[in-house]
Amino acid sequence: MKEERGKPKAISGISCESCHGAAKEWKDLHNKQADPNRFKKAEAAGMLRPTHVYLVAENCYNCHTVPNEALVNSGHKAGSADFELVSWSQGEVRHNFLDGSVNKPSPIERRRIMFVVGSMLNLEYGLRGVAKATTAKGRYFKAMKTRLYKAVGTLGKVKKVVKIPQIDKLFKILGGVKVEPNKHDELMAASTKVGWAIQEFVKEFEGKGGQLSALDSFFKNLKPKGTPHGG
Repeated sequence: MKEERGKPKAISGISCESCHGAAKEWKDLHNKQADPNRFKKAEAAGMLRPTHVYLVAENCYNCHTVPNEALVNSGHKAGSADFELVSWSQGEVRHNFLDGSVNKPSPIERRRIMFVVGSMLNLEYGLRGVAKATTAKGRYFKAMKTRLYKAVGTLGKVKKVVKIPQIDKLFKILGGVKVEPNKHDELMAASTKVGWAIQEFVKEFEGKGGQLSALDSFFKNLKPKGTPHGG
């Protein structure tokens, strides 16, 4: 966003609506600085706020995966293979307000939650991607399967250092499916269950990031993707 002739103007890149959803109903409510209840009102009008980490992060994966078999097999990227929620969210997508200020980095407790959510979402969207595969030939199936099993590997390592019941649930879900082409309904049903499990995790561990300190080694050396900047 930038200000032009006293009015906000969208520029190329990530917009408010990319993360927070269509803004027509909540934009004016959110901008009423003098209203102490503006955030609650904006949420009631459909705004996805960072407090709903799964819903906001899900928007990231909707853009950073490309579940189109024909497109990818013809040469298009299958998405951002290196996408990692903590490093990307702490970089250039931190708020860049019109007055030039930016949000502070998320506290470490919050980043632990985000790391787990991101790893689980890689699994969910890996399943969604494979679900749309009709053939094992070409780049598409390989890319989506790689995303899925990379997530499995990460979650397996997480499982060894901290007890998260929802990760056990994810592995049970995976145990009941075949990661093959032409398994659309089966894999989509599994991805939906994974999404439910992620939301269960967020609900159970919200405000309890202090219990997940064993995860810091997984992301503490990751550099933020890009640099936050003002409007």
